[in-house]
Amino acid sequence: DESLPLTDEHLRAAWEDYIGKLSAAKNHTTADNLRTAELVITSGKGFDIYTGTNIQLRFIEQERGGLIDHLQQFFRDRQISYQVVLLEPSESTEPVEKPLNKREQYQLMTERYPLIRELRDKLNLSLD
Repeated sequence: DESLPLTDEHLRAAWEDYIGKLSAAKNHTTADNLRTAELVITSGKGFDIYTGTNIQLRFIEQERGGLIDHLQQFFRDRQISYQVVLLEPSESTEPVEKPLNKREQYQLMTERYPLIRELRDKLNLSLD
């Protein structure tokens, strides 16, 4: 038998087939974790599985033996391989604005409107 080429279409078919086997075996949690992973072909014989969480990565790693056997049989190629990659959540470079406390609000207002300080002093008010 001639091996199948590693294409997006074939990889997706093999992947969905394996997810179907997991679902049939009532292994729904692992099936869901595989379903949400992203697959990217990196070479003629390999691809990366991108996951968003450590838990998802562990579920996929737990399936390594069964998954690689399935893929090698599907493609009829013992050289098919993959690696699982954890995507780090991108940290926003924008600072998160925190709400101002009362003193900071007052300072901001008095910088913009100096008459507020004058009014507070005349009325003999304090900041709580």
